Amino acid sequence: MCVVNSQADNFIKLKRCMALFVDLLLWYLLYILITFVLFLFTNGIPTVSGNVMYYKEQIDSIITSRAFIIVYLGSLTVYEIVVTILNNGQSLSKRIFNLRILYGKDKIYLLVLRGAIKILILNPYGIIAYLCNQMIPLISTNTYADIMLFILVGCTGVTLVSPTGKSIQDMISHTCVIKDQ
Repeated sequence: MCVVNSQADNFIKLKRCMALFVDLLLWYLLYILITFVLFLFTNGIPTVSGNVMYYKEQIDSIITSRAFIIVYLGSLTVYEIVVTILNNGQSLSKRIFNLRILYGKDKIYLLVLRGAIKILILNPYGIIAYLCNQMIPLISTNTYADIMLFILVGCTGVTLVSPTGKSIQDMISHTCVIKDQ
């Protein structure tokens, strides 16, 4: 059941926030790894040491390239959707905190929808903001990223103060996160 009304259920809310933090940390590590691998692939081993700014243009061109965007968003999709489906509603972070997504039998599409919404809302490191700016260049990429950060903070706040303990992605996809038995 997805109704939060006890101290134990408030602990689940806290565990969900910690699981989100772990997800974001994993996303960031993946971001760094993919950037590093693509840098090595396109530029080879760095020859100038001690001056990180020397490589800023190369790194900026990598993280805005189609290859990076496809590999990074594809990796996030595998982590957030495929891994969760294969583990019966548990991502790595949910497994660490003994949580599970409740989605109903034969309704895997709800996990797909939930994962896609989570990726869009959390705007992994400006990638979604960059894509929005490329498709609709009305405002700057930074403004898109700021708007999405505001949405992220709001969505996390909704989870903490919602009487049901549901996040925005849970509300939209009709799923909920429960303690794993």
